[in-house]
Amino acid sequence: MPTLVPMDSLKTLASTAPKSLPSTKPTQMPSVTPTPLPSGVPTYFPAISPTLSPLTEPSTFPSVKLTLPPTSFHEARSSRITDLIVRVSKESSMSTEPLFIDGTPQSSSLFFLLHTDPMQVNPFMEKKVIQRYALISFYYSTLGGEWIISNFWLSDKDECQWYGVTCNDENSVVELKLDENELKGTLPDTLGLFFDLENLNIDDNRVSGSIPSSIGNLKKIVAIDVDTNFLGGSLPDELYDLSELQILDIDTNTFTGSISSRIKKLKNLFFVQISFNYFSGEIPEEISNLSNLAVLTMEENDFIGNVPTSICKLRPNLQDFW
Repeated sequence: MPTLVPMDSLKTLASTAPKSLPSTKPTQMPSVTPTPLPSGVPTYFPAISPTLSPLTEPSTFPSVKLTLPPTSFHEARSSRITDLIVRVSKESSMSTEPLFIDGTPQSSSLFFLLHTDPMQVNPFMEKKVIQRYALISFYYSTLGGEWIISNFWLSDKDECQWYGVTCNDENSVVELKLDENELKGTLPDTLGLFFDLENLNIDDNRVSGSIPSSIGNLKKIVAIDVDTNFLGGSLPDELYDLSELQILDIDTNTFTGSISSRIKKLKNLFFVQISFNYFSGEIPEEISNLSNLAVLTMEENDFIGNVPTSICKLRPNLQDFW
């Protein structure tokens, strides 16, 4: 038989039960009881203990593996290439300041090598890095975008396949033959980074400026053919240190200054054309020491005095003299 509860007790339960349950559970349970479990698991495990739960691998590991390593590699590569170019430039007595001035052929070449070059040359291949940098610099300095022919330049092809570039069996540039190709601009000092260059031929173009002193680094060069351009200024003293030089063809430009008596050091010269310039002073008698001379043209300059009679002793080897 069911137990009867007095009405007074029912009223008490009806009035007290709702006050305890609705006010206690929403207030105490969410703020006290859920804290260690519902809010603790999402908050602490992903942020503090990512390796203890599989939920953390997608948020932590991909950001490290996919973002940081490529960035770190790129920074390391860029740093190594930049340091290499700076070091070799200094060792070759070239200013490194243009490397860090926006818009110069050197800075543009460095940027291309680091960020744009489709080959992305290995930074540990130091010889290739320097050679490629020197060629890119030459391209920018002589306005390569306006050349008549520029096949493969700045492409993913090996630089030995670029138009006008010839390499030896060791993949070193030994010839730049870009004559009659609408070269403009100036010769960059990075020309002195072609340490194995034997033949420079930019005959019949529109290159201006002067011959950089860094040309003295080209210890293996045999032929310099830059006639019919707009080159000017004095010949650099370093030119007279190129003991292997056999051909010096610089006629039809705007060169000034005198011919140094140091020309006697160029004992292998057999072909010299300096006509149609603005050379002045006296013709050095030391030219008569160049016993291998077969061609010597000097007309249409501003020389003073008489031609040294000692030059006559160069005959019969000297066949063309005017």
